[in-house]
Amino acid sequence: MAATQDNLLTVLKAKDDLENRERIAGKLVSQIKMSAFFEVNWEDLLMAAPVAISNIGKLYAASSSREAQTIQLNLGKEGKKNFNSGFIDLITLPSLKANLVACGDMGRFAFVEAENCMGKLQDLSPIVEEQVSSIIKALGDPGIARRFLRTYMNALKESADKCHQAAKSIDEKFEDWLKFITALHAVSENTSTVAETSLAEAEINLAATKVMAKQSEQGVQDAKKSTENLAKALNTARDAFQKASENYPSGWEIVGQQIVSDLASAVTTALSQGISAYISNMNPMAKAKTGVDIFDNVIHPEEDRDKGTDGSTETTLQQPREPVRAATRPRDSDDPAFVHVIKDNPYLTTLNALLTGGKDGSVNWESAAGLDVTTDAAKATSTAAFVIRMLTDSQQSFQKEATNKVPSKTYLSILETALKVANDLKVEADKGKQLNHSWPKEDDPIVKSWQQQYAPKYQLAVQMVALARALPGNIFGGAPLMTTYKPDPQAQVAQINAKSAQAKALLDAAQNRLTTTQTALANSQKVYHQSTELLVQQENRLGDLKAQMDKLTHSKLSLEETKKVLARCIQIMIPLKENVTKLVRYFEALSGMIDIQMKSTVDLFLKFIQGTVSPERSDPSDPSKELRNIGNYTIMDFERSHLFQFTLTIDAYFSLLGDIARMWRQVSRDHIFPGVKLADNVSITVTGEHEEEERERSVKRLSDWADSAREGIKTIVGKKRQEILGGMENTVQEVTKTIQMLPPSPQEIITRSKKVPR
Repeated sequence: MAATQDNLLTVLKAKDDLENRERIAGKLVSQIKMSAFFEVNWEDLLMAAPVAISNIGKLYAASSSREAQTIQLNLGKEGKKNFNSGFIDLITLPSLKANLVACGDMGRFAFVEAENCMGKLQDLSPIVEEQVSSIIKALGDPGIARRFLRTYMNALKESADKCHQAAKSIDEKFEDWLKFITALHAVSENTSTVAETSLAEAEINLAATKVMAKQSEQGVQDAKKSTENLAKALNTARDAFQKASENYPSGWEIVGQQIVSDLASAVTTALSQGISAYISNMNPMAKAKTGVDIFDNVIHPEEDRDKGTDGSTETTLQQPREPVRAATRPRDSDDPAFVHVIKDNPYLTTLNALLTGGKDGSVNWESAAGLDVTTDAAKATSTAAFVIRMLTDSQQSFQKEATNKVPSKTYLSILETALKVANDLKVEADKGKQLNHSWPKEDDPIVKSWQQQYAPKYQLAVQMVALARALPGNIFGGAPLMTTYKPDPQAQVAQINAKSAQAKALLDAAQNRLTTTQTALANSQKVYHQSTELLVQQENRLGDLKAQMDKLTHSKLSLEETKKVLARCIQIMIPLKENVTKLVRYFEALSGMIDIQMKSTVDLFLKFIQGTVSPERSDPSDPSKELRNIGNYTIMDFERSHLFQFTLTIDAYFSLLGDIARMWRQVSRDHIFPGVKLADNVSITVTGEHEEEERERSVKRLSDWADSAREGIKTIVGKKRQEILGGMENTVQEVTKTIQMLPPSPQEIITRSKKVPR
């Protein structure tokens, strides 16, 4: 067997072993959870709880001060209109004492509701896992699918809706509390004898008002956009399948697996983008230009910051270095370029194989001209013509969706260069069909020019694919196709001419997928370490706020000091409320995505199963239109595969959120409710000459508890982080072991020369 065929067999076996590991579905779910866990700093939700409860005690203590018992709040309309809070009318009682007690009670009720509803989320997580298992079984069995698939999907949707409602109940309680604190702070400002409100105090009220208003206004709009983008990606992938099947070169059946697999992965990337964008766009702060700019480092590596990767300035869009935000999601990761680059990956890889797969690294002219086809010559299409047709369609499609952001501009540049080189290549390749024509050799200037133009763009494309697979909620190396056709690597290799561009493209694609998985894992590990740094920053911020509150422990609080207590409460509550709302939006997004799949995919899949539409011969939108296969794969294989990946993604998110609920309940049992009890003790009326001293001691006990609780929560969070890091390291070792078996490839040079994007 030739060396190329030996290499190809090694790569295909490695890929086959990786995709057919024992309990592959569970391992893919774990991968998705790894990548999604750190997108939201759930530690904010857990670690802010003790400080918030400590503040409840401060509110009770403030209500006991003699000044609070005598102050009557100014609720006049003339005073109210001078303040920014949109919730000021919530304050209906003039007694400051009564309002401070009511404010503390609302905090207690919020944590009680959280305990109850987090229990519901935890209980629903294993139910969803069973529902997902049933759906996967149905996808692999037409008889089960025909009878039960729609029922299983409806049950999954119902579970998502129940989770959404439970999370919403928590959110409403915390929102009521935050609104009331904000309103009370505003009214207290109105009552204050101090002539002017400080800018910082005014901004606290405004921030709280804006956060809640923005969450309310933008929710419906973002949900609609996310589901529309998923539907758009599905339609784009189906169109691409149709066009590929119409122009697919004879004899390239094996590469069809890569085309269909990447189409399914593109849809999954759109799904992950939709969920991620829906969470990240929930408040004005998420719109700020801060974040982990992973993509910018690919386009502008630090050692070459002043020029583009290929030496030109066409893609140089200088971006300032900014501080890392709370969420570690890469900037512009919702750009449609990441979906399209995965969809087009097989064609970009094939073009690279044509340009470098010939003798001595020259052009593979026979494949480019279509002269390597030995069967079905009547329908033979040259490889160059196929690449041109598919990339032209992709360019036209992407131009309608492209943004003005760096990823879109970069990908448009990649497509432009690829098409220019491919068209020039085809013109020269077609000349070889004439008698006595000799194709240019490997050292010919025209060959060198094509390779020099395309190589840096292809490197960028490979890096973009790696980044796309590393996005939160995505599957690092893609998922295996779910199909009844199970290719044998040895039989596949036997069908391929070792000297063909098909062999080179297949070898590169398999190697790229494995090395891309390694890069994606490295990026995820990097995000883990960045989120750990953010956790330390959050701990310090909470510590500073608590220290400010601890200065107000005496029981003779003035109105000005009471206002400071309320302001610090608002500062603690804003990130706490934001994270509770993110929980709501996760379930809202999952429910919406399930709904889209039921309408767009499940109905179509069942038509295939029931025989009302033939996946081999017709387009569902036009039964008279012929639809060929791509190699050994039909449109039904694509639909089944992306639905399989979709189901795994939904399962991963439910499992992740179930873990969050489980941690909350542990924190609630071990730390939150002991703190609530201590806060209640502060509210108990104490009479006698030592009244003030006893109340101050109660506040001190609550403050000491908060410090202890924060340390306990750090331990719980740390264990979860170590568990996830351990899973990452195990996966890295598994993939690295596989990669070490591979023969060297041009992409190894890319992987080694490129630093992991920062």
